[in-house]
Amino acid sequence: MKEPRGDRPPNDEDLPRTPATLPALLRRSRDHLARHEPDQALAAFDAALRLAPADADALAGRATALFHLDQHGRWRGRPPS
Repeated sequence: MKEPRGDRPPNDEDLPRTPATLPALLRRSRDHLARHEPDQALAAFDAALRLAPADADALAGRATALFHLDQHGRWRGRPPS
């Protein structure tokens, strides 16, 4: 694991980029969704997709996180109404 940058706590960006971390990222992502933290879930799913761009679980989870963000009007990719 890399050293945390500055005084901030480690996050998904600090995990080593190996396939062994994919299951951990997916678990962490699902935990964030279960705690109603779609922003953090999206970041973790994105990190998982950098490791395995075609992973079905990560793609589906990312879609779920974006859906929850949209439900709360917080998805930045949303076109203006």
